[in-house]
Amino acid sequence: MLLLLYERLPGAREGLHPVAWAGVAAGVGAISREYGLYFIILGTGLLASSGRGRKVVAFLLPAACVAGPWYVRNWIRTGDPVFPALGAVFPTNRVHVEIMADIAHFMGFGGPAESIGMLPAVLAATSGAVWILGTAGAVRLRFRTQGILSAALLVIALWVWSMPQTAGGWNYSMRVLLPVMVLGSVLAGWIAGSGGRIRATAALLLAALSVDCARRAWLLPDDPLSTPWTLSFDEWQTFRAQDEMAQRRNIWPVLAKAAGSGYNLVDSPQPFVATIAAGGHPTPLVSPRAAPVFDPSISMDQAVRRLRSLNVRFVTFSVANPVVDKLVERHPVLRQLAHDYVPVANVKGLLIFDLAFLSRRQATSGSAQ
Repeated sequence: MLLLLYERLPGAREGLHPVAWAGVAAGVGAISREYGLYFIILGTGLLASSGRGRKVVAFLLPAACVAGPWYVRNWIRTGDPVFPALGAVFPTNRVHVEIMADIAHFMGFGGPAESIGMLPAVLAATSGAVWILGTAGAVRLRFRTQGILSAALLVIALWVWSMPQTAGGWNYSMRVLLPVMVLGSVLAGWIAGSGGRIRATAALLLAALSVDCARRAWLLPDDPLSTPWTLSFDEWQTFRAQDEMAQRRNIWPVLAKAAGSGYNLVDSPQPFVATIAAGGHPTPLVSPRAAPVFDPSISMDQAVRRLRSLNVRFVTFSVANPVVDKLVERHPVLRQLAHDYVPVANVKGLLIFDLAFLSRRQATSGSAQ
């Protein structure tokens, strides 16, 4: 993006090389995240608006060469090049769409999960210098920053769009803003051409902020509004002890060993990765292998037999996760499993069912009467 925007500046070196490398970078962005395709669209629009047809081709060709294989692969394997997006046009995974709709409802702007009222303060604490100095640079340069501002506004729009669709909430969605931080840093380059006193003051301020950023990056405070200066580097010893304790309680290696060549049905990325690390065979809820648990036309016994025939040994899901719990309650097989059958373990709301030894709960005296 920076190469493309540089090429648009007055007096920039003529030639196709910067545009071609910008196309490579846009292609990498397009295979990094689903919204990365918009960087290719943005670059094409910027070049086309300036009437540079040859440079549009020089930009699109390397972008297509880098990103094309991934989208062709998606099209071949799923029928949807941008899987699982555009489900109204292409085939998609209905379970994934259902889960994402629940996440958007729960994490959305009107959702009850958390307030985004502290968002401005968090932005100021973590990236305030970039926003302030970048805005000052845009004001000083005025019309020469149209390309950079267009790119920044696009990324901000993508961030706002992604907020209610990010499972970790708005704080996790802030990673989408990283390209804006880069563009804002470029606009802040006006400091180098300013007067000596302004330049020296800004340099001292940025030096102090860089130390603060380094401590944040090293110590990772839970609350971004807290100052990392109150934290000690010795706290890493505490973090290590906590991690060792968590590793001793790690159940995924046990399940992987018990399942052998069988599959472990999991509900989120963390147990998926942990099962792979333990040498197991995880399969997510959105996999076709999990289809029997979402089929309303079959009974619980039929679903279990089908799962066993697909070599699924364990079914695990966390009812402590409100999104997963909502999914469980909506589908009869999962709901019956959670309420009517005995899990082999319940780890803080994570229910683990062994399909090889599945047993129903004993009716209580009150329910028997």
